[in-house]
Amino acid sequence: MTKKKYSGYDSFLKLANEVQIGTLKKQTKIKNEKKQIILSKFWEISERLKEIPLNERVSFISKLIQKEKLDLQNNRISECNYSIDINNQTINMLQEFQSNHSAIEYVKPILLNSKQKYYHFNGSEKQLKKIYNFLNTTKFGKYHFIEDTSYNVFSKAISGEKFTTKINWRDSQLTLKYLIKIMWRYQLIDEGKVSWKKSENTFLHNGNKINSTNLSKSKNPELIISNKIDSFFSKNFESKR
Repeated sequence: MTKKKYSGYDSFLKLANEVQIGTLKKQTKIKNEKKQIILSKFWEISERLKEIPLNERVSFISKLIQKEKLDLQNNRISECNYSIDINNQTINMLQEFQSNHSAIEYVKPILLNSKQKYYHFNGSEKQLKKIYNFLNTTKFGKYHFIEDTSYNVFSKAISGEKFTTKINWRDSQLTLKYLIKIMWRYQLIDEGKVSWKKSENTFLHNGNKINSTNLSKSKNPELIISNKIDSFFSKNFESKR
């Protein structure tokens, strides 16, 4: 009788346990996604502050705070809890920046030398963000393709604007060369042939200067990596070459 009474109890506990584990996994995933967004914003804002003189920073940060508060208000109306949490964390971060902005060293923007060559991105900002997110979240070894590089730094360097910091490439130079070739193939960067000098002027490799001659002689990366890059571009862009 006792056995019959509790016959379904163990399976119920298992079910409840699985639901709880699934919920915890989902919460952890959301937490990690939020952390990544905030970290990306942290890098982007800190890099932007480097280019803004000290006497202009408080006003600049105030405008960012007002924009974030407006977004927060709209998200509260629409009951978007995911974004509300990000808004609050961003506002707190900006207020910290405002109080301690002088700790971030001002770096006078580099005047691009007209004799040097830089890339010019021919796609839209939406496409550039897709590429950045792919490179910033994909890895096959210990590192992502790019790390410690905000979208602001990435977009300026690829677009040939005035920039103070190069893109720090963390994967092998073989992968970097392959990426540049693919971007040229999809007509996302200019000129009829790849100029490896542009890569030298735009990228660092693990914080070190890249030699354009050595980069030009690099072979293709492992097939699993080149296939991953090919797959991303074929899904998101239309091949033109």
